[in-house]
Amino acid sequence: MTDIRTTSETSFPFDWPGRVCYFELNKGNMLWIKTRDETREAVRRALTGKTKIYAAWPGEWRTDLFLVDNVAKMAEALKIERKAA
Repeated sequence: MTDIRTTSETSFPFDWPGRVCYFELNKGNMLWIKTRDETREAVRRALTGKTKIYAAWPGEWRTDLFLVDNVAKMAEALKIERKAA
């Protein structure tokens, strides 16, 4: 069994849902992130520490699971800005 890795361990290909499968753990609930709007909202929640985002990165022969440990880097890669308070 392979451990969950962190996105900072590799040159993770942050992209919108479709190329990478994202899900969010929020208060014990797992939410599949399927759209750009859902991605934006999940990233904003994760930036505040309210939730965690995981990503399944499919390879040719297997899919690896990652914890997005640098959410700011994901937000920057996808050009997601924090909402004004």
